[in-house]
Amino acid sequence: MLPIPDLLAKDKALGDLLANVHAALAYFLALVVAGHAAAALKHHLFDRDDIMIRMLPPWWPRR
Repeated sequence: MLPIPDLLAKDKALGDLLANVHAALAYFLALVVAGHAAAALKHHLFDRDDIMIRMLPPWWPRR
């Protein structure tokens, strides 16, 4: 393994801030993924359009 140099000096306050930002971004990403999945299911189950079918790979059997 190659050693990776420190880009910033070790700082407890900055480390805590970056940990909080990292956690907030992780929760935001999870929220976006869940919203995207919910929207896809809404299109499939309620709107009954072919959005989900169009997302399938070309080799997947179509109905």
